[in-house]
Amino acid sequence: MQSTIECDSTTIGNDGPLTRKADSGCSVATKTMIATVRAMAERKKIPESLFEENSIVDSRDGLLFPSVDEDGTSGRTYVRTRLKAGKGSYWARGEIEEQRDILPWGLWKLPEARSEGFLVITEGHTDTLTLWYHSFPALAIPGGTMTDKLRGQSLREITELLICDDGDKTGELFVESLLKKLSRWGWKGRAFVLNFRKRFGVDIKDASDLHCRDPRAFPKVFNDWLDELRDGPPAYDGTAEPSEPSTGRDEPLSSEPAIRIVTGEELLTHRFPPREYVLSPILETQGLCLIHGPTGVGKTYLSLTLAYAIATGSGLFENRWVAPKPRKILYIDGEMSGPVMQERLAQIVKGFENEPPSQDYLQIITPDTQPIGIPDFSIRNGQKILSPFLPGRELLILDNLSCLCRTGDENAAESWTVVQDWALALRRQGLSVIFIHHDGKNDRFGGRGTSKKLDVLNTSIALKRPVDYDQSEGLRVEVHFEKARSFHGDAAKGFEIALHVEKGAARWLWQPLKSVSRKDKVLVLHDQGKSLREIEKETGISKSEVGRIIKGLN
Repeated sequence: MQSTIECDSTTIGNDGPLTRKADSGCSVATKTMIATVRAMAERKKIPESLFEENSIVDSRDGLLFPSVDEDGTSGRTYVRTRLKAGKGSYWARGEIEEQRDILPWGLWKLPEARSEGFLVITEGHTDTLTLWYHSFPALAIPGGTMTDKLRGQSLREITELLICDDGDKTGELFVESLLKKLSRWGWKGRAFVLNFRKRFGVDIKDASDLHCRDPRAFPKVFNDWLDELRDGPPAYDGTAEPSEPSTGRDEPLSSEPAIRIVTGEELLTHRFPPREYVLSPILETQGLCLIHGPTGVGKTYLSLTLAYAIATGSGLFENRWVAPKPRKILYIDGEMSGPVMQERLAQIVKGFENEPPSQDYLQIITPDTQPIGIPDFSIRNGQKILSPFLPGRELLILDNLSCLCRTGDENAAESWTVVQDWALALRRQGLSVIFIHHDGKNDRFGGRGTSKKLDVLNTSIALKRPVDYDQSEGLRVEVHFEKARSFHGDAAKGFEIALHVEKGAARWLWQPLKSVSRKDKVLVLHDQGKSLREIEKETGISKSEVGRIIKGLN
């Protein structure tokens, strides 16, 4: 029975000719851009016969890359619609196709890799074709974010991996994800990373680019590079003891068991470092704190003030919050301009009586002083870049998560998990961490994204504008505690703070929260032109009740 693949305007018979379903209405210019075997072969400087040998054929929508598992089971077909990768390409649709698994491309050639003992892993189909053309064993992962499609059993009898890094953020994540999988599997081999841009310049991002520059020279240039890599340390070494490299969660892994069990008596007698306050009562040593609020509410001004107060051992808000002694801090700013940071810090310094014991008590990383920008701390390489600057620090302030942890979807729990693991590793090293985060559509769960952020935190603080706030007032904000693990009572009650700058010195005032009825809150916000949804968000009162209050029914 002939099965079909539905690709928009074309029905593709797996063992039959192409048939047009309907006129796609594409312009002539668009049609000329559709990928074909001939055009792709010419662009990539590889023979058309290589496409035919691997069952890559033309369709009305573009090139079809069929996939087959080692046992002959068909995988889902990849449709590359344009000569330039990623421009409209997709996985074939249709009842039969959608029941198939998305597989790494080239599994049927793995016996060749096993005979050679090594395998090159790429992000793209045409990179793999290029390597096959030069007789290098290769396997394509279908997209830099789909490393979960690789199975450990596929690497049996392979003792060396060469992982291609395209030199962008996706490539960095691709490499990191694969290295973690090798560690998790306990794979007994060595892995090296091929970063083409670092080796050959920004114009050469992958194997295909290197081949196109000089097809005849490619084998020697590539082999020489591999030989150099093999003479150096691998990115992963499963042949050594311990058999797993660092995963980025625990730096470094030791020969001790990954998990240590203690008895109840041992726990009772274990000498943990004594708990002290970094900033009483909201942050203890090895504590994790989140401060979040809407854009422009004053998060950076407040967090920079906290940093200076802790560095000088000072109090804030008439000693409602107190740093018992000066501590060494690293403050990382992800978005403010240099002049603004300079101005704010000058005002804050002038507003304090105390000074840090020495200049290194407050260290700052800010974008405008960096030669190439600030690393992405949601991936291991970014965390690794920061590691040398952490010894001797007692507090790390990250302002803010959206700018400093850029990989992944901030609304997804999985993306926060990477940052959370890093925070827990920092805590084990003795650091306290304050995260600054922007509110999104839902500000009741620790800023943009998932409520999972609250799980490991000791303290979560929400900054909210008072209902009667007017823009002309400057910085005036309510401080609300969403989570207070180590304090309670009056200390955990919300309050209001306001900033006044007089003669270049920043002065903070505080007062208890005003008692405002639900009805008055709604009416004030309504008078400010807020929508029902915005009022619901700011007050926690349902839209239906807000509507009734406005209409005078409540």
